[in-house]
Amino acid sequence: LVNDRAEIEVLFPEINKKYETDFIAQTATVKKLDSKYAKTKQQTAASQKLYNHSDGIHKQLNVLSLKCKRAGVQTGLITTIKKKLHNLDMEGAHQDLLNLAKFVKDNIDILGPVGVQNDFPDAITDEAEKLLFLNGVQNSLITQGEKLTEANQKEYKKLRKMISYIMNAGRLTFEDKRRKHYTMSDLVQ
Repeated sequence: LVNDRAEIEVLFPEINKKYETDFIAQTATVKKLDSKYAKTKQQTAASQKLYNHSDGIHKQLNVLSLKCKRAGVQTGLITTIKKKLHNLDMEGAHQDLLNLAKFVKDNIDILGPVGVQNDFPDAITDEAEKLLFLNGVQNSLITQGEKLTEANQKEYKKLRKMISYIMNAGRLTFEDKRRKHYTMSDLVQ
């Protein structure tokens, strides 16, 4: 485009120096865009941390469930939490974990003799807060990825429209060897 612009401008006045400058700037903008791939990798890592943490809580709940059964205490809340973790309802699991911590604290005199430690309610509260935090990180990355894709699409469409116009104008302007250089790949090098 740079070498041929003046000739193209004769037939297509819109493809002037400003258009050329805008085209070069738009090409640079698209090349600098964050890649969706990078966000996807970050999201995958965040998801893995969240799921690993969830698995750790699940194991703790299995141990607590057995101790509760041994002490003759109902374990319905534990079952509910495990289902929520399995269904990836982290906010619901968080709230139920806080309720479980209160339940254990209120029943520590019954659960203590079967091996539930006095600090278990505080520990499970910490685990619940970490679960909520990791879930927030994952959700934030998902949202960023969606916004990134949306924003990038606008920039790609703008560049594609410019390229299409230049390609067609170049092909119509030239009938010699230069005509074959007005392709998508040649224009975005």
